[in-house]
Amino acid sequence: MDDEAQPQIPQWWEPYAAEFPGWTAWRAVSGLLYARKAGVTPPLIVPGEDAVDLRDQIIRAEARIADQAGE
Repeated sequence: MDDEAQPQIPQWWEPYAAEFPGWTAWRAVSGLLYARKAGVTPPLIVPGEDAVDLRDQIIRAEARIADQAGE
């Protein structure tokens, strides 16, 4: 597989990346962290103050997705 096809995982997100396949995380210029779930419409982007907060926000977003899907 081509390394350029896969987004690079930031070091601060490495402990959590495997827990959230399909999510891409990055640090904005402002210093806040963001994650985006691929393949959902409308786009789903969650913010976090640090990696733990971002993880918590993703868990909440995943629960909302499951609720909307009737799971």
